[in-house]
Amino acid sequence: MSPATRRCEVVIIGGGIAGLSASWELRDRDIVVLEAGLQVGGRFRTETRGRYWLNLGAHVLKEGGPMAGLAAEVGVPLVAPPGNFIAVAMKGRVVEAGNAAGALMRLPLSPAARLSLATVGLRMLHARRLPAAWLERMRFVDLLGSMHPDVEALMRVVANRLTGELDTLSALCGVTGFAHLWVGSRLNIAGGAAALPHAIAARLGGRVQTGSRASVVRQDSGGVSVLVDGPAGATPILADACVVAVPAPLARGLLPDLPTSLDAHLARMIYTPFVVAGFFTGESGPMPWDGLYAMAVPDRSLCMFFNSANALRTGPERRPGGAVVTYAVAERARALLDRDDEEITRRYLADLGAVFPALPDVVEEVVIQRWPLGTALAYPGRGADVAALAGGWGRVAFAGDHMTPIDGIDASESGRAAAKVVRAWLGAAGNSG
Repeated sequence: MSPATRRCEVVIIGGGIAGLSASWELRDRDIVVLEAGLQVGGRFRTETRGRYWLNLGAHVLKEGGPMAGLAAEVGVPLVAPPGNFIAVAMKGRVVEAGNAAGALMRLPLSPAARLSLATVGLRMLHARRLPAAWLERMRFVDLLGSMHPDVEALMRVVANRLTGELDTLSALCGVTGFAHLWVGSRLNIAGGAAALPHAIAARLGGRVQTGSRASVVRQDSGGVSVLVDGPAGATPILADACVVAVPAPLARGLLPDLPTSLDAHLARMIYTPFVVAGFFTGESGPMPWDGLYAMAVPDRSLCMFFNSANALRTGPERRPGGAVVTYAVAERARALLDRDDEEITRRYLADLGAVFPALPDVVEEVVIQRWPLGTALAYPGRGADVAALAGGWGRVAFAGDHMTPIDGIDASESGRAAAKVVRAWLGAAGNSG
């Protein structure tokens, strides 16, 4: 072993929430976390201006979910936005209700569209009694069947919110996601979503190396070797085990010796692009969107609207300014990925202005974020690919949103699962850090 070679128990590749969750679970071991970028967080990106923040990637946590528990463990405060999570902007109206059924009943639909919506509802209720394995192999669009155009537009937004299209999403993801999509028990990370990965990295200290890109991962009877391109040049790290917590296409590039059968499972992983626009606003008084947190927007270039400032609208005083985020996903996003920032801004503001005419006039700053590999798609049959990769390869475990069982909403679960696999390999003994 050359003097430049570093030795540790576990090397974790990727400083997104999956890799950091695995690292946090293994913090009692001798670990090294490699992040190619200059800061951790991956798709947890936050921009702050004064008291307001824009989350340009992940933004909500499920109350009682794994990520909320992780936030509590590392001491990151959570806030519950008081605004409505269940709103739809359709045909010139903003419809709000206390539950999904109420919102759907109040939509401006024709009698034919209402009948179509009722039929869809019955199909969804029936599907919840079907075997999950059968639904997981079926397309969402095939489950829903023929729909009125207005209902199809509405259900497309549901599929987009679940990071896919009606014909690319599995029926299992569509049915389970629809059941929980508009549940009001959602939380925000105080100060913005990026506060969580930054807090984990701070607690892990020097074991997190930013600006360090892993280029090749190999393994033999002695363990795993990772070649790292860093500020000092290419250096090797030898470890007993490795967690690869980067998107599937990047993982494939790191593992030249991966068996063909496992490589095929990674190759089948599909990613949905996102194009996000965040707007810092400078209004001096109340605005029509103050009482909203989330709103679906069918038949526009964007599909969702979020009022980030709503998490701060908890006291009697309505302070000036604000922050709102909107995005396109899947095919809507693909149509915008190659457009410049000005064109994306123009389209989004035109659509938002059709819903809230006052909004474009109070925008002071725009931040555009493109995510070509936005979220792993829950395509029909992905469960078999996840299951084949869950046990890892030799001493290499996989994590990331592509390793979540149904959808890619909470990648921290995959990090914890990978950490359990690694801990089983290491056993009780080891060079504990």
